[in-house]
Amino acid sequence: MNRDSLPPAVAFPPKHLLVAVDFSPCSAGASRVALRLARIFGAKISFVHVLAPVAEDPEVVLNWGDFPARRRAVAEARLQQWSAEQAAGMLARTVVLEGRPCACLLELAAATESALLLAGRRGWTSGLDGERLGSRVLRLLRHAGCPVWVADEDEPGVDEPQKALLLATDYSPAAEVAVPVAVTLAEVLGVRLIVANAQEAMALPGQREYTRHEAEIEARREQAAAELEVWRADRLGVLMDSAAESLEGTPARALCRAAARLQVGLIVLASRGRTNWLQALLGGTAERVAGHAPCAVLVVPAAAESAEE
Repeated sequence: MNRDSLPPAVAFPPKHLLVAVDFSPCSAGASRVALRLARIFGAKISFVHVLAPVAEDPEVVLNWGDFPARRRAVAEARLQQWSAEQAAGMLARTVVLEGRPCACLLELAAATESALLLAGRRGWTSGLDGERLGSRVLRLLRHAGCPVWVADEDEPGVDEPQKALLLATDYSPAAEVAVPVAVTLAEVLGVRLIVANAQEAMALPGQREYTRHEAEIEARREQAAAELEVWRADRLGVLMDSAAESLEGTPARALCRAAARLQVGLIVLASRGRTNWLQALLGGTAERVAGHAPCAVLVVPAAAESAEE
């Protein structure tokens, strides 16, 4: 199976970039990513801010007079200012919604053709102080039917150098949906694409088990590396700058360590892989990578038929 025989399960490149804005530094990072992608793909940008419900009791809202209207007007003005600062020189739409933040964003994304949803990894309202991945972002990852880009505050600007991409695979059909997305991004950004697969951890030199089974362990490592190289050549061929990294250990930890060691700027992976039915909403690896990676993470939703396999 080569790259040309892999039909994308999601619409990519995106036509619409929906940036979730809570005015935090990570929202600014997501905005810079959107600006870069908009210039590359000619996509439209929408900066979206969601106002949580003022109150559930309509009598309370009534007694507050014009407060809801004034609150919305302030939010709209602030978002307009944000758009002018973050997307200077580009036409961008601003959208202020009212309701449950995740529900509003998911509904908007579902109603938007060829959407890519961008959100900051942390925000002013992410929950406990120091929380690495806000619960709202987790819900977006679990339920979005479009790709979700989890951005950091240090995302590079439009004209700054881009870093390599790391594509994670476990060889499952569900994981294949991330391949064309990663290939497209690597090609348009002009960066190296590194494919990675994590195997079960094996003993290291100096350990008793390694001393007793050195030949077998090294043979397994060589086989894992060879299998990944075959997969890389089959999917990517020789038409682009790419490499293969065979990793060992818990997949999420191995991917995060590799991302730090290789200094990549983005990890691309599918929302589901070889997971059981208890993890049907989101593969555990994708969730943990999105929460702990030292770089941005792009989670691509698996096709329904792939997820059932």
